Amino acid sequence: MSVEGRDFFSGGLLVYLNGVRLPAVSANVSVQVDSPASASVQIPANPIMYGVGDEDLLDLAIFYLDSYAFSQPTWCLLFEGRVTGQGYSNTPDNESMYLTAESNMNALSDLYINFVGKGKGSITSSKSYPNQITIKGKSSKNFLSESLSGRPLARPFDLVDNIYTSVFGSRSSKLESRLSTSASKSVAESVSAKQKLLNSKFEKKAKTLLGPEEKFTGNYGAALQDKIVELQREWLATNLGDSSTSNVEAEILRQLKEETKAASLKGSSTVVSGFFARYYRRIRSRNHWACSPYIEGIPNSDNPIKAHVGGGVFPVFRASKTKRYAKSMAKSSGAQYGPGGSALSLVKNIFGLYFYRMTEVLAPPAYTSDSYGLPKDKFNSKGTKEDYASWSSKLTSEGSHLTIASYLTHPSAPFSVPPMCNAIFPSMRTSMNINNSYGSKPTRLYYDKKSPYGRLDFSVNSSSYATDSSRVTFPSVLAGAAQKAAGKATEEIDLLVFPEEYYRGPRPVPGQVHPTHMDIKKYAGASRFGTEDKGDPAIKIPSVEGMTPEEAIIALESVDKANSKGISSYGLYYLLARKDFLSRKYGSVSGDISMLFNPYLLCGFPAAVLGGEKSGMHFYGEVASINHSLSVQGHSTSVQLGTVRDMSSVIQGIVADGGKLDSYPQEPVEELRDLLQVYEHANEYYTQVLKKDFIGTQSAEEVMDKLRYDAVSEDINGLNQSIELCSKEIDDLDESADDFSKVVQELTDRLEQYQNTRSILQAELAKLPSEASTLSRESIGFPAAFDFKSFLGWRNTGSSSSSKPDYIVLDDDDFSSRTRSGLDTSRTGTIGYSTKKLVPLPEVARYYKSTANAMKLVSRPVCTLEQYIDFYSTVDLDQAISSYEGRGRGCRLGQKYDTVSGAAYYDVIRQYIGGPGIQPGTTIAGKAANLKKRLASIAKSSDISESSVQTLYNKIESEGSQVMELSGIGPAGSKVFSVLGSGDTMTTNQLPDSRKNWQKLLLDYLTIIEGTAPLESEG
Repeated sequence: MSVEGRDFFSGGLLVYLNGVRLPAVSANVSVQVDSPASASVQIPANPIMYGVGDEDLLDLAIFYLDSYAFSQPTWCLLFEGRVTGQGYSNTPDNESMYLTAESNMNALSDLYINFVGKGKGSITSSKSYPNQITIKGKSSKNFLSESLSGRPLARPFDLVDNIYTSVFGSRSSKLESRLSTSASKSVAESVSAKQKLLNSKFEKKAKTLLGPEEKFTGNYGAALQDKIVELQREWLATNLGDSSTSNVEAEILRQLKEETKAASLKGSSTVVSGFFARYYRRIRSRNHWACSPYIEGIPNSDNPIKAHVGGGVFPVFRASKTKRYAKSMAKSSGAQYGPGGSALSLVKNIFGLYFYRMTEVLAPPAYTSDSYGLPKDKFNSKGTKEDYASWSSKLTSEGSHLTIASYLTHPSAPFSVPPMCNAIFPSMRTSMNINNSYGSKPTRLYYDKKSPYGRLDFSVNSSSYATDSSRVTFPSVLAGAAQKAAGKATEEIDLLVFPEEYYRGPRPVPGQVHPTHMDIKKYAGASRFGTEDKGDPAIKIPSVEGMTPEEAIIALESVDKANSKGISSYGLYYLLARKDFLSRKYGSVSGDISMLFNPYLLCGFPAAVLGGEKSGMHFYGEVASINHSLSVQGHSTSVQLGTVRDMSSVIQGIVADGGKLDSYPQEPVEELRDLLQVYEHANEYYTQVLKKDFIGTQSAEEVMDKLRYDAVSEDINGLNQSIELCSKEIDDLDESADDFSKVVQELTDRLEQYQNTRSILQAELAKLPSEASTLSRESIGFPAAFDFKSFLGWRNTGSSSSSKPDYIVLDDDDFSSRTRSGLDTSRTGTIGYSTKKLVPLPEVARYYKSTANAMKLVSRPVCTLEQYIDFYSTVDLDQAISSYEGRGRGCRLGQKYDTVSGAAYYDVIRQYIGGPGIQPGTTIAGKAANLKKRLASIAKSSDISESSVQTLYNKIESEGSQVMELSGIGPAGSKVFSVLGSGDTMTTNQLPDSRKNWQKLLLDYLTIIEGTAPLESEG
């Protein structure tokens, strides 16, 4: 039951509604793969809150208290969205209200875009569908081009850009192009430039009025200056638009503000005076999107979309057969197609065609992005809260912008290396259940040469033993063995996969090669990332365990022949069939995990679930859904997993594939395989995506090298001390002792081992950057990717009960990396797969046993409350020339401190102008005149009494002669933002931010519940 006056922040929960703190009792936040997030918030019941936000879109933000990612407890953003409904609950013991909310990503589902090929190029609203934008002179295929220009798309993210191009009338990465001239300068520079222009005009006009200097009697210079001052006064009197304007410079500044605001409307064919442009700007919609580095552009590069060195041209865009399916989807856009025709559905459907996703990131990071939406630098790299104008100007001049990366575009790659934030250790969870459905698993999958999308080119010249040359099958069917078993050499026999189909029965799945992969041979070996080339994928069966060498060779014979001249189309289709088959097989295995509150998890990405010492059961899976529950009693998280497989079988598959990758099954597309299935490359990818605010412009490799320099230097210092102590022990030995020779030999051997290890480390140190890092591994939580070799080993079955597990060594590279640092070579075991149990390595036991250590390891930077306020204070289309008031801008009012952690928070963090105002294009007096006319008409045709008519007339007369004050919360507290005279026309730019002054109501509610007066010091 809610208690008035209770401190609702001791539970680590902070909720803001339209920028005003809510005394929330609890909150739930959930997200599912391929779907926007949603939330609900429970609050104490009070009549004044009934219907709050109805007929409006109120902004809701939920923060939690982070104790792991930062050195001090810090409020961090968990969810941001808009209120969609309200509920009231009453029981004998309690009454409460709750608010429901959805992600702001759904703002794109409200919008519909219709392409009309006929007519001149223009973007207009639709009379039949007010929630639709009609783009004339553009066909649907233009949506599949860069900035609707007809130029080929470079990356999937361009489709998201095209939505904002349709709404704002320009490419979103250059959304402020019409303002670039003024925004790239400081306010002083802009004012100075315009003042010089005005002074030139005044001087020219003054000279005209005074006449030629040679005919002037008296001091011409003084007279000229007096005339210029007189003209300035006249200009001010004519142009006065603000009662506070007292000089030319102030008036110029006021005009620049208005010109900058008008620039967003002027010169664009887009109907930006409607709802969508204004709303998208208020919520800073475009600045919440981020794209995948390396796949969609090289971060911190002069030319991010330079395809031949990596990045911009996403490989599957080259599949020509896919384009016609994408065009068909684009044609099915528009309000006439229902919810499936919305802008969000359109992009999601096309993304799905390319095996791509847009994923909502709960607890999103914040950083500086470049104009392409790629991570560029730390959040505060260009400014601080002390000077938002300068910060905004620097960002604009460099083509950068601040980003809260709530929505990430990325490949659908469930078999990639997991991010470290998705590693779940036993110390973090309370329960785990894995459900394995046998009946739904296929026994084989095959692709025929004949396909609805075209004919497949298998490029196999010999018949081989693996089924026949007209079909790719996985697993391969041993036709030769079946013929021998049948006692005849005929094709009309049962071809079964051994052993499963002999005992369970065949359950084949006829597959279809996706049109995206019809041209897979053309882009199979692009290798655009500038990383180590892993070569063509090895085509091998998943496991040789339980099969004779003869059976394995027969199964691979046809593929080996096809690979004699490089990897064949047959081999690539074999990889596709294997991935498709295993996706269906593993898709029959699911899991659910209950755990302590973990905000760092990423939905739609792989996860690693680690078991304990006894079980040896460890799993990979894909995070299908996440649910966070937060309350004053405590927080918790539950996770649903899909595509679950045990780690042992994954390692087995890696070894069967040659041991060069760190995941299984391998991706057929080399670009995805080399980036996301090689640990070092995946670590760089996740570092850029998730930890940019920690590393800035550096790469993960650079940071890791610096961290390694610190660690190696520390190890060398320790060895120097050990060498010194060991040498002293040898010098201090008593030569007369009976065991002198034995002890000397032992100490000498130990000293030699120390010296050899030091030599190895000194050689490694010489190759590392000489500048030691100022970062610590603990503060940045590296690495960003999960490496199973660093956390698991093979159980050592030696006689000693204290025997440590063997390291996992899959190839010679693993062996070298284990031995070059002087580690225990006796634990390297044998190279390859082992049938021993997987157990935790003692070196990392702290993560298995300690929740704090595990959470610190998996933590990542999250947008803080301070960054959230800075984001909304800086990201604005007015850029440097702005009043910084209203329009959802950030502010800090009513600072308070959490009683437990001491973390600072505020009563109000955003500014809104309360409404509703009046219909744009009308005046107060005009509205009154219209009402009088309608009243007169009603009075003639109805039985309404004369006194009632007079009462209404007097009320209309009174309101029509009054001024209208638009007020709300400003940067320093309650504020009247503007005053509209009875004859002043309301423009779209002057419209308030909300239908009502909700912030005033919310502050009253906060006062009632907590028994205090928020913002009392601010008035």
